[in-house]
Amino acid sequence: MPKRQVRLIGKQGMSDGPKTVRSRRRRLYDAIADVICDVGLKKSPLLPSQHTMEMMAKAAAAMYEAADENHRRSHGPASP
Repeated sequence: MPKRQVRLIGKQGMSDGPKTVRSRRRRLYDAIADVICDVGLKKSPLLPSQHTMEMMAKAAAAMYEAADENHRRSHGPASP
């Protein structure tokens, strides 16, 4: 069970602006950093660089956005 849940969803039915995307990436970055710290050097011989963690957060945000878009296409826009 994760220690912390990351809230990624903003206002439903609204397109995501740059501020929302930055906020989502920041929350994902923080969640990734938490997991890496929890695992630590005992289970992972190598800690990723800050750049690598930023790329992981960017990839996670892109996956979330693609899943959201696929959901909207198949189920229609969310009601307010």
